Amino acid sequence: NVILKRERARYPGLVQNELACLRLMAACGVPVIETTAPIGLPGFFEATRYDRVWENQQLARWHQEDFCQATGRWPRQKYQIHGGPTLADCATILERYSINPLADLEQLARWSIVSVCLGNNDGHAKNLALLYRPDGVRLAPAYDVVCTLAYPALDKQFSLSFGGVYTFEAITSRALDKCARALHFGPRPFRQAIEA
Repeated sequence: NVILKRERARYPGLVQNELACLRLMAACGVPVIETTAPIGLPGFFEATRYDRVWENQQLARWHQEDFCQATGRWPRQKYQIHGGPTLADCATILERYSINPLADLEQLARWSIVSVCLGNNDGHAKNLALLYRPDGVRLAPAYDVVCTLAYPALDKQFSLSFGGVYTFEAITSRALDKCARALHFGPRPFRQAIEA
């Protein structure tokens, strides 16, 4: 029912990095996976599986589908520059299949904005998923959120274009408006969400 994640020598502080990023994302109103740092196990943390739930005293499995699968892409196409889904593709899937598309589109927009602000440049299409709950399809909680800018060897480009640009420095007013349209928001509500 949990996934145990551990520190990696190549990426010092990875556990603390991910825990901090998930908490910051949650503070910005994005639903995230439940995590705990086990006492006596430094360098590890537990992530509760959101696709496993107790129903009638039995552990039930809810199907999940990442956005590569949902858009018919191969796992190797998780990055947009390799032919992977765009934010607009993800938004279209949510509008088509979610039982609450407005809430899920807002969650996707917040995830996008907070990822950019946190330096989560590896936020790709396999780090976004649909969750098939008994009441219908919803956007899954955020997971695998890490400030990749903390590790100089990792790519500095976004995995998903933000309004047509791939770096924080390239974000302009025009890019914000373009990102809003990709996520099916008007420019004004999108900017209000950023400022909130």
